[in-house]
Amino acid sequence: MVAEQQAAQMLIGVRERLIRQRTQISNAIRSYAAEFGVVTGKGLAKIGPLLARMEADATLPVLARTLFREQGADYAAVEARIHAAHGLVVDE
Repeated sequence: MVAEQQAAQMLIGVRERLIRQRTQISNAIRSYAAEFGVVTGKGLAKIGPLLARMEADATLPVLARTLFREQGADYAAVEARIHAAHGLVVDE
């Protein structure tokens, strides 16, 4: 039973770390967008539309759009890992 409790605590720690990473990435995306004059509110639901807006903005340098795309891919990967962690079940 102790090993199962340790595994459950480990899962909590992994999920918390992933959530912190997602927050860091979303804050970075918002910050970089603001440097280009595009401001959006907080909230995870705002990230997808913000990234789409940055991708569609032809006035941005190609490098900036590429980097926003990469940040979006990082965000999506962490989001997928969070959802996968939510689906994990401790064997009894």
